Amino acid sequence: MTYYIYFDDDSQLFTFTPEVYISLKENLTEIPYNFTEDYDITFDASLHKIYYFMDNFTKVGVQSVYYGGNKKRHSEIAWHLRPSAGIENVANTETSNASTVYYDLSGRRIQKPAKGIYIKVLTDDNNKKHAVKVMR
Repeated sequence: MTYYIYFDDDSQLFTFTPEVYISLKENLTEIPYNFTEDYDITFDASLHKIYYFMDNFTKVGVQSVYYGGNKKRHSEIAWHLRPSAGIENVANTETSNASTVYYDLSGRRIQKPAKGIYIKVLTDDNNKKHAVKVMR
């Protein structure tokens, strides 16, 4: 069993990329039901958590996918409206000039983080910087 994520539109699957989700090795659109990369996409018993780094949407959709008997079956998309409280000031990292840079805990710039703890700095079109801790 797997699931798909959509934002605003059911014609475009959301793609999780290694550039944004650094624990991924390749692009991911179909998420295995019990998949976790232990940071931005987690699964614990029956609770799924996904962190997304965008703010230009009004609703998010989740669709279950099942393969059986040589057929692909899927649920209807369950749409949820974007909550308005608490996320209006999230940085838009999906802009054309957005950049991502990683630093180790000594402040040295890192090209491709290996295992360890890093600081991920996102810079948006307005040159605003947003930092988050990343453990890989």
